[in-house]
Formats: sequence, structure tokens, C-alpha cells
Amino acid sequence: LLFTENDIGITGGFILGKSLYFTKAFSLHRFTYTGSPNPLVDIKHVETNIGTKSPKSIKKVVTPDGIAVLFLGTNKKLYYFDGYDPVEISDAIDVTNGVATVYMQNINEAALNACFAEVHFDLNWYELFVCIGTATVPNYSIVYDYKLKAFWPMTNRNFSHAVIADNADFLEGFGQFSG
Repeated sequence: LLFTENDIGITGGFILGKSLYFTKAFSLHRFTYTGSPNPLVDIKHVETNIGTKSPKSIKKVVTPDGIAVLFLGTNKKLYYFDGYDPVEISDAIDVTNGVATVYMQNINEAALNACFAEVHFDLNWYELFVCIGTATVPNYSIVYDYKLKAFWPMTNRNFSHAVIADNADFLEGFGQFSG
């Protein structure tokens, strides 16, 4: 069930609710413990055309609508996933507005594995660090306010280093796996 045509191996994973999810570049799969011997684990293919090559962008957030996972898709779109169907939420910042160079389709496809996210729980922000243009390391960020459902491209984001870290207290209550 994990085989999907023209796909690559597992790129990441996370726990949401009582299920373990694995991402591939172009698919999403759910593993659920059934509690019975036959089958012990129920494996479902959730989505065929949506996946990620940016496993460090997979982050759990608590929104007004409940707990969800946000991630950057291989197609350079931001997805909201609550355990049912992944929903593309980045239409507002998908293409150029003629002014800013920071928009989803300007992310360097060859550097998707370098993109990562950080969650600012106190601000309700999911900050996605991206490689814009020909950059191969993140050179800008895009903030998604998951409470207001608004985007802010950070065109003045000038940094030379970053850290990828998780708050263990938050993860203890919800579970997390990043690949």
C-alpha cells in the first residue's frame, strides 16, 4: 500500500490523533492501530497527488478549528491537514503580485529539501523558511498566521543561520515524528 507510481521513498512523518502518517514526495499514507489481530494495523492511502519533499516543514499547530499539520507540498503550495483531506491554503501568495519576489511558485524546486518551518505558538505563526529564486539555502521566509488565516512574506529576512528545534512539552501531549 505504500507503493505509488512514480513516487520516491518516505520523506517524512507525523502523528495526528491516533494515527501515524507517512509522507512521500507525491502521496500521503495513514497507519492506524486497530487493536485486533487481523489486521493489526489499518493502512490507508490518503492522497495520491499531494506529498512533500520538505519534511522539516511538517509542523503541528493548534488552530481555532482544532489540531492540524501544516506542510510545504512538492508542488510548492502550503497545505493544512486535519486528518482527513489535505487542503491547499496558499492561493493568496501562490504567484507574483508584481511587487514582491517572495511567493510560493518562486521557491527553488531543486532546494525543497532545504526548506523548513518554525512555529511561533505565542503569535499563532507558522514561519516557512524558503529558498527563493536560485538560492539553495533559505534566504526568505513566509509567515502564515493560522488564527487570522493571513500571509506575510518576509522579504527583508536577512539571516545567516537558523535552528530547527521542537518544544518537548508540546510534543509530549500530541506525539511527533519528523523524518
